[in-house]
Amino acid sequence: MYYPLLILLVALPAILAFITSFVRVPVILIAFVWTLPFSLYLWAASGVYWLAIACFGYFLSAYLKFHGVQGRIG
Repeated sequence: MYYPLLILLVALPAILAFITSFVRVPVILIAFVWTLPFSLYLWAASGVYWLAIACFGYFLSAYLKFHGVQGRIG
């Protein structure tokens, strides 16, 4: 029923975030941008907050990875 939408908006960004966690550049922002509109919609419309927490985790992970890369460069 909702499985294709669930796979497109939840599973694929999670797989992308996992793969990009091994890359030096913070490409994990792609997963953040991908899930942000859907997670905000679900949070505002129905109070489902678990995807918003995952989206925030993507952003936090990219932030920490970026500062880790900047610390090694400078």
